[in-house]
Amino acid sequence: MFRRDTTYPEAVLVVDDDPFFLQYAGGILRSSGYHVLSAGSPGDAMEIESFYPGEIRLLLSDVMMPDMTGPDLAAALAGRRHGMSVLLMSACDAFHRPSLQPGWRFLPKPFEPEVLAETVNSVLSVEGSDVPAEFESAIRGNLASISSAEPSGGLHV
Repeated sequence: MFRRDTTYPEAVLVVDDDPFFLQYAGGILRSSGYHVLSAGSPGDAMEIESFYPGEIRLLLSDVMMPDMTGPDLAAALAGRRHGMSVLLMSACDAFHRPSLQPGWRFLPKPFEPEVLAETVNSVLSVEGSDVPAEFESAIRGNLASISSAEPSGGLHV
């Protein structure tokens, strides 16, 4: 799948069982200059991680997926990819947010493209905690921009 004698860019691994959201988030990150690896399930993400020889800087994962939750996937991959940042996303409300390990961040769905790009940039450039409060109001109720997003290609398993 990947040649071991080739240098690969740092990557963001995006995992979501919803094909639309997978393409939406991947497209936003690609247009922001990130190298994106896309997986439609936790099993696909584990396979990509096991074969990808480059650095995976960030795991961006949905929280609720069949077979394995995003936090469980993050814990498994973080143990194998030390230094990998974790950003979990979900449409859950504030009362049902997942428990986060120290250093993990959370981004509520739906989100505007610029909110995702700024959040990922913040997670990768500076240690901080969770999504900045000023982004919270911009995130809620913005489905119109999601439905008009142009998905882009990428590595899919």
